[in-house]
Amino acid sequence: MSNKWNKKEDEILRGNFSSANWEDLLEMLPGKGEGKITGRAVKLGLKRESELIAEYYDDEKDAWVVTYVNYNKVKSTVSTSYPAKGGLSLIEAKERVSRNIGKAIIDISKPKYQELIEKIGIGLHTKELESIFYRMQLETFFINEDDPKVEEYKELLIREINKTIDQKKKRTDYEK
Repeated sequence: MSNKWNKKEDEILRGNFSSANWEDLLEMLPGKGEGKITGRAVKLGLKRESELIAEYYDDEKDAWVVTYVNYNKVKSTVSTSYPAKGGLSLIEAKERVSRNIGKAIIDISKPKYQELIEKIGIGLHTKELESIFYRMQLETFFINEDDPKVEEYKELLIREINKTIDQKKKRTDYEK
């Protein structure tokens, strides 16, 4: 198998990695195996959606099992189980897991919210501020700190804090 990549092979990879099936990719890039193709795609910054291999209900585990191939830095097979007692569908099981994770993240975040409110001033709690804070926690819990989404939520939270402070000042000025 050839180790060197030429411009034509890179063009083929750029144009087909995200959508072509593996058999076609291997045919288009003779002499390159899946490992070399995946490695080169990572170097070129190319992405490929995970491919579903199987989904089935496992009676012993009382759970749905979903298996797929994931393409990050290396090609890997991943299986996920969704508890589903009582005949839940896969969609219902996924929704239940998602809700439970959401509740757990909010429970974990409550002390952080209280700390934020104490730092910015007593009496600044609003439903909108609380909602933005928890939404930020839920949306950013599983992503890296340097993800742009984290910065967007921080900016949104700061705007809402400033808005709340301005409204409180106006009320205080009005009462004087």
